Amino acid sequence: MTTRNLLKLFFMTLVCTGYQLRAQDWVPLGPDDNNWPCDQDFGNDGFVLDPLGNPVIAYRGAYLDYGITVRRWSGSHWYTVGPIGFANSSNGPCLATDAQGGFFVAYQDPDNGYRISVQQWSGGAWQLVGPPGFTAGQASPSGIEVDAFDRPVVAFIDNTQGYRVSVWRWNGMNWESIGSPGFSAGDVGYLDLAVDSSGDPVVAYRDNVNGKRTTVQRWNGSVWGLVGIAGFSPDSANYQQVALDADGNPVVVYQEIGLTSYNHTTVQRWDGASWVVVGPRGFSEDWARSQSIAIGPSGELVVAYLDDSFDGYHVSVVRWSGSDWQQYGGEGPRGLFSLGLAIGPTGTPMVAYSNLSYGGRTTVQNWNGGSWVVLGELGFSVEGATTEANKVSLALDPSGKPVVAYSDAAHYNKLTVRRWNGASWQCIGEPGFAQGGGSSCLAIDHSGRPVVAHQDGPYSKASVRRWNGTTWELIGPAEFSVMQAYYIDLTLDADGDPVVAYQDRANGYKTTVQRWNGSSWEVIGPSGFTTEAAYKQALVLDDSGNPIVAHYYSAQTRVVVHRWDGSAWQVLSAAGIDTWNYTSTSLVLDGTGAPVLAYSSPSGEHDVTVRRWNGSIWELLGSGSFGSEYPNNLCLTVDTTGSPLLAYDDGKVTVQRWSGTSWELVSSPRFTSAITSELKHWLQVDSEGRVIVAFVSGGAYAKAYPVGYPVVDHAIVSIGDVLNLGPNPNTGEVLWISLGGLSATTESVAAELQDMSGRCISVQSLPVASGELNSRFALPVGLASGMYVASVSVDGSRWSARLVVAKP
Repeated sequence: MTTRNLLKLFFMTLVCTGYQLRAQDWVPLGPDDNNWPCDQDFGNDGFVLDPLGNPVIAYRGAYLDYGITVRRWSGSHWYTVGPIGFANSSNGPCLATDAQGGFFVAYQDPDNGYRISVQQWSGGAWQLVGPPGFTAGQASPSGIEVDAFDRPVVAFIDNTQGYRVSVWRWNGMNWESIGSPGFSAGDVGYLDLAVDSSGDPVVAYRDNVNGKRTTVQRWNGSVWGLVGIAGFSPDSANYQQVALDADGNPVVVYQEIGLTSYNHTTVQRWDGASWVVVGPRGFSEDWARSQSIAIGPSGELVVAYLDDSFDGYHVSVVRWSGSDWQQYGGEGPRGLFSLGLAIGPTGTPMVAYSNLSYGGRTTVQNWNGGSWVVLGELGFSVEGATTEANKVSLALDPSGKPVVAYSDAAHYNKLTVRRWNGASWQCIGEPGFAQGGGSSCLAIDHSGRPVVAHQDGPYSKASVRRWNGTTWELIGPAEFSVMQAYYIDLTLDADGDPVVAYQDRANGYKTTVQRWNGSSWEVIGPSGFTTEAAYKQALVLDDSGNPIVAHYYSAQTRVVVHRWDGSAWQVLSAAGIDTWNYTSTSLVLDGTGAPVLAYSSPSGEHDVTVRRWNGSIWELLGSGSFGSEYPNNLCLTVDTTGSPLLAYDDGKVTVQRWSGTSWELVSSPRFTSAITSELKHWLQVDSEGRVIVAFVSGGAYAKAYPVGYPVVDHAIVSIGDVLNLGPNPNTGEVLWISLGGLSATTESVAAELQDMSGRCISVQSLPVASGELNSRFALPVGLASGMYVASVSVDGSRWSARLVVAKP
């Protein structure tokens, strides 16, 4: 069969059968938030392409976890290479790849005197290269590259040498200095490293003893020689980056900081005799920073930078045509700080950057010839080029389908409401139908009609709207509160009429509760009935329809709960409940009708406490505080038995259920990506017991845990992770196999390659780390072109995918 026919057959029939047996886990409803490179700022030197052209990201986790994680794009999914957080680091790690697809990371190691350590991934585990902390003193790597002999080379600013440049190389046995340590003339900044085809390193840096201008030095086998003169740039410069063309000549990009082209981008190339400015000096349209440069397979120069367009920095990528700098696409998305650039095997650029529009999460995009394509899954709030959502609120319709309201950046932070129809998120009414940048809340009445309460108008007063099947109509007048209404909470009474609680500016920032009586908004009791300013209002109705509201008294650092008895507001426990400042609170009624309160506790760990009102005191549920440090967005609900469930985030989401005697995890803790917004009523349980969360990680996402579904005891078609093969079609050389979602205790899987008759071609054991398979499968020498089936098996589970081998 010809290669053309094989490829045709591949694209017609390629399916991942994905048969597997798994424990229940959280399942995305729509886009998968974990199919994303990383939640943090990756650092400029943490982005490379592997030999197959797939992007790879290395980054350091956020507080409280400063461990290094490496993620690789398989062609459809982002997978973790080895364990999450496999080494502690004091800053962003530097990343490089070798010709075989292995990876090296260099980092400042706080566990070894804040000196530099290097680890290598060769397909099975991360292992130290030489001793940890091999540098003479504290140092942070400025770059790592792999030479022609697959030996890692590390450059750093050496504080034991007066902050001069040092470059070290692994010789197979030891780390050794290339030339003298601290070989630069004086202290430097913005150091960058490249390695030529002979394995010799080249460095570029801001030369502080030469007017803070750019200097480039090259190792010639015996000494570090200057390329041209020291400080050759026309003025002072920052953000130096260096690349080498096909002849090994260096090309540098930098941000000018002198008077002539202040904060603009300039590129200079060494022509063998002198440094020549490429195009106009300071060619960026606006101020620019985080410059990066790469050279394509045809020798083309490509530069990326963050361009200040007066509404934030935007990613710009330009190519030198031979006569001018031409931009790829129009103005890019908003970026912040880090920016990485690489050129794929076909010459198309790829960028990684800290995306301000996506909550600071790192985004990777590939140029497809006409537009920039995001590698990963944007949230369901995406519209056009805008993705950001804020202040998600969740409710369930009578059929159990989730409905979310959120502040929509695509419509100037106005409210948008969407319903999950089982396959996609559909908009209810027009997106951005009402003001939504402040407090807002969502509920669903017995007829399935969504109701939203939100801040409205130029003075952020309270309004409530209901979807009538055609439009969002006001319930009563717009902006019915006297002045601003903050921390709005909403619930519906037995007749479906709304009740709201809020912090009332017109009454000393105290709490006011109002009910729609069918014709007007009436105040329950006096306006501003609390004894002092109150915050973070949480509202429920008891079995008699009387409101109960919890609020935070910042002056006393207490949570206080009031119940309306029909004639006055009564405090449940006059002493209040100790908490800590800027608390998060949530309130729900359990199956017996007793109020249950969750709040951030005053312990040294600042974690979670949950109490239930037994008629006379607030008794603890559990032994005391629990959960993670500094939890936010606490949200209580009850399951189908009336037992409380609690969701909170400490950067990621954890859900726990009260068993009657203790708090138990609902599947995995911290199962989402980073949370980037305030959330309200974002945890629900449907009538079948399925737990649902909606959250924001740049965009809006939702996940469900099928608690009420029977545990399957036979093979089913996967609705979660699938087996990924790359490259596919394959030339018969290197095959990568990726699979996520395995048990954290799984150490290895059996991988098998069969031909289409079912005959076994090869069986290999592949390593698994932290529930992630990401390993090379050695294809047999002389494997013929054709269609094959690759399978992975462990503990009775099996995943399969078709592989096309199409040799040139």
